[in-house]
Amino acid sequence: MNGAPDARGVVAGFCGELLSDPRHRDDPVLGDIAAQCRQPLRVLLVGDVSAGKSTLLNALLAGHHARTAHRETTSTVTWFHGLGPEAVRLPDPTHRGVRVDFPLARRLMIADAPGLNTKSEKARHTLRMLPGGDLAGAAAAYVFLLLRGRADGEAEALGNLTAMTAGPFDLVGNVVAVAGKADEVASDHAEIEERVPREARVPIRAVAVHQKMAVAARVAEVSAPLLSALASIRTRPELMARPTLGWPHLTGHLSEAQLAGLTAALGSPAWLPELIRRTADSATAEDVLRVVEEMSRIPVLEAVLADMADDEDLFTATGAVLRLRNWAARPGSGDGASVREGLRALQTTAAFDRLRARAAARLV
Repeated sequence: MNGAPDARGVVAGFCGELLSDPRHRDDPVLGDIAAQCRQPLRVLLVGDVSAGKSTLLNALLAGHHARTAHRETTSTVTWFHGLGPEAVRLPDPTHRGVRVDFPLARRLMIADAPGLNTKSEKARHTLRMLPGGDLAGAAAAYVFLLLRGRADGEAEALGNLTAMTAGPFDLVGNVVAVAGKADEVASDHAEIEERVPREARVPIRAVAVHQKMAVAARVAEVSAPLLSALASIRTRPELMARPTLGWPHLTGHLSEAQLAGLTAALGSPAWLPELIRRTADSATAEDVLRVVEEMSRIPVLEAVLADMADDEDLFTATGAVLRLRNWAARPGSGDGASVREGLRALQTTAAFDRLRARAAARLV
């Protein structure tokens, strides 16, 4: 590309020009848009209270970094990012940053935010991050967590989110719907992933994820009692011979700690026979946990997020342009016309021509 800047670089340069104007010097929105264009892809985790956002986040972060099992545990927006030495600028002074070395840390910044259905003021933090809020576009991609694998009750919210983030390229692919709490859903993952986009009535990707199982695969304090319980079950032919296993079948054969470990890792014993079958030839604990991870389908979600990160220039530049449009349209702005003209000029650059090609490829 002959060292030519990508679209994010072009937008950051435009923000720099605006910041050089004494009227806009130290403007926090312009400063953050410029920072966003130099950061890994910003991803916002969206969902209702008790949908399992914090558990999903802990699975993605491979550790207990977000509090769980408490109602409305997330009280502000927290950004989880990599361990680089440089300071990471956040969209708002009220946001919190946490350095974590997680599998996608070099490619993503993930924000955990209060649930949308909370009756407290906490949801305001999340609403500000969504299109139409005063921090609109501060995230460039979204993970929308559905409760119990259904999108029909969230069709309007998903439709609004995809429409308001489409930007000048009619963008698709920046929203992924996650059907979580798979232990509470009777449908298999293939049926869920085919049904959710149809229910949502928008072109989104969907992934069914078992958050608890994903955490058990990656967090030692959760995986240890699970491994102990599985080892005990394998020594009991009367349990191994059963086509189904429920908690009453296991009581008296396993310790309280082992039963608690199974509950924490699986949620429902319905997953146990398949797990036992698929780990029958596993020689080591690592082999068992690899199967647990596969069954959780967290690697599938990570593959989708990695695909998003492959197009971080497209998603981030689109979000940045939308933020600049909102900034130019703010009440009392006297230079909206000149900013809009500058944005039109940006879209004639070679970098934005490349974005159009990428956006068109995602529509196919």
